Amino acid sequence: MARANASTVLQTILAGGPMSRAAISNQVALGRPTVTRAAARLMEIDIIRERSPLPATTGRPEVPLEICSAGRMVGTIAFGASDFRLGLVDPRGSVLAESRESYRASDVESTVARAAEGLARLAERAGSGRRMLGVGATIGGWVDPSTGTLVRFAPRDWYDVKLADILRSRLDTAVMFDQSIRGLALAERMFGVARGADDFVELWVGDVIGAAIVDRGVIRRGPRGGAGQAAHLPVREGAHRMCVCGRRGCVQASASHDALVAMGRERNILDQAAGIDTLVALAHAGRPDATRLIWEAATQLASSFAATVDMLNPSMVVVGGLLTETPQFLEAFRSALIHEADRFIDGRSCVAVSSFGDGGPTIASASLVLDAFYRDPFRIDAAARPATSALFRR
Repeated sequence: MARANASTVLQTILAGGPMSRAAISNQVALGRPTVTRAAARLMEIDIIRERSPLPATTGRPEVPLEICSAGRMVGTIAFGASDFRLGLVDPRGSVLAESRESYRASDVESTVARAAEGLARLAERAGSGRRMLGVGATIGGWVDPSTGTLVRFAPRDWYDVKLADILRSRLDTAVMFDQSIRGLALAERMFGVARGADDFVELWVGDVIGAAIVDRGVIRRGPRGGAGQAAHLPVREGAHRMCVCGRRGCVQASASHDALVAMGRERNILDQAAGIDTLVALAHAGRPDATRLIWEAATQLASSFAATVDMLNPSMVVVGGLLTETPQFLEAFRSALIHEADRFIDGRSCVAVSSFGDGGPTIASASLVLDAFYRDPFRIDAAARPATSALFRR
């Protein structure tokens, strides 16, 4: 019970920012003495600390408690379609160091070995004096976190790979592995636009289209980790386009990065060397044909996603990815979702853009470990190790 109380106190501070013991007690179903004891345990191992007392007109001044960012960190590996990212993140979600590496080999083992070497270099350079809580690893494919299996990641031709075991063979620390979008949803709930929310859906629009479902504060994963597979939702317009799955009419074939680049070239918006970055830059510059293409994609996506919104009835939809940072995308997506979804009325307050932009993959990976840390801080902290190169088996 004491550990559960400490977790409640810690998560309340995380969601609400620096808070006094009295404010925590008022917000959760814990008495003031229980909050005081839990806070004392957390302060003993420097997970939280006291800030300067607030001015008081009467009575004793309130002393806010805040989360310590020093002394601990999380290592991250984010496997993308064309490169992988390595990072170090502190307990408050701030990135301490980050690097990007291109793939050199097609096999998983060689890639993981390079990732371990890169993390060792980052830890030596930026992790001095900190302990490693663990390494979080994410990928955009289908992940079964119960077995640590990468079921499918088509961009690298990786199928049925025991990726968590391979990572653990190179990393002498706790390893947590899951799908990128689920990690991003955890990040939104801890540090981002959905901070403290217990019920929302994260929708990612990028090389792949996918979703993560948060219900009562917990990620819905489903059997074999298959929950949130949104790429093959049907579309109304553009149903003739062939998807990578071999069928026609999937939203992946109408609104993903590859789809938009292909359509941009067909319409002479993009030349053969240009990619999604160029299309987004043209839209930001107000070029009408680029704006129209992104508007169409956002409308298609919202129309396809509307039935899911009606079924789940989330309090918020968070959209992430490069396209979502254009004003045309957000306006079109909101409008279409309000029009198509019966149970989604207030789109302006209930549709939000991810807080993390291009930094999403790193914070998503870190959030796998940090979510576990905030739920059971004493267990995760007890297993932390000094962040030296000895943690990384090269």
